[in-house]
Amino acid sequence: MAEQRFSTNGTTENEQSNLYINQEFFGTLGDLNRINPNAVSVMLSLISGVGGNGAVQTTHEAVAQQCSISLNQVAKAITDLEGAGLIGSVATSSEPGGVLACVVGVDLVRTEKPDETSLSPVVEGM
Repeated sequence: MAEQRFSTNGTTENEQSNLYINQEFFGTLGDLNRINPNAVSVMLSLISGVGGNGAVQTTHEAVAQQCSISLNQVAKAITDLEGAGLIGSVATSSEPGGVLACVVGVDLVRTEKPDETSLSPVVEGM
């Protein structure tokens, strides 16, 4: 199985964790890129902070700054990512730039190394 592992921001200073990405993730993200290129940068921003069970908690403002896009573009990207099935359980604050919490599909992106018997190929790298 081809694997690629990426380093992500850890929960404490100087801590990093590995991120395992299913190859299907790249295909879905590529398809979404044709519809909304901002969705790709927003998704990459989200997975850089993914925790156990795919949980992400950030703010719209932080994502907008990291991706160099507007808050409206972040909101549209979140809608498109949810529609594509890449994220779920989206909870947002009603205030502009407020809290954004979601779950990244654990079958696509995870912090734990997948089972070697997994049917889907996984890309792992640094």
